Parts: sequence; structure tokens; C-alpha cells
Amino acid sequence: MKQGEGTYVKQFDPEQLTFSLSPAFLMNQHDVTQLLELRTIIETGAVKKAALLRTDDDLHQLREALEQMKLAEAHKKKLVKRQTSHSISL
Repeated sequence: MKQGEGTYVKQFDPEQLTFSLSPAFLMNQHDVTQLLELRTIIETGAVKKAALLRTDDDLHQLREALEQMKLAEAHKKKLVKRQTSHSISL
């Protein structure tokens, strides 16, 4: 494969897709609540550990990523405002 050629799927097995999606469709509200509680416990612990082990470079990269997100959000708001003004003028 060469850059620019795209990505190709060599083999597709629908069984793998349905197997991974089936539990999500079978879950009821109680199951979803329990799953979210479990994720909160696990992810909170993971974030705490990551914060304890972070380096100055990690913190710098996070700050840069946050700044890029803020710039993207500001740009998006400007685009929406421009599009809205354009639509109103039409």
C-alpha cells in the first residue's frame, strides 16, 4: 500500500461486528447505569495515575492541545456567525 492510495478492507466478517454490537442492544437502563458507574471508577483511577506520572513535556503537550481546541472552537463560532449572517441577507 502506498500513501494516497486509500485504505482497503481485505476481508470482512459480519459476525465480528454483530458480536461486538449485540451486548449494547441487549442492555437495559440498569445495565447502562452500572456500566457508566464502573467506567467512572476505572477512568477516575486512570486519570489520577496519569496525573501523578505526568512529565513536564506531557503537561506542555496537553496545554498545546487545549489551546488548539480553543482556537478551533473560536474559528467554528466565527464560521457559524458568518453563515448565519449570509443566510439572513439572502
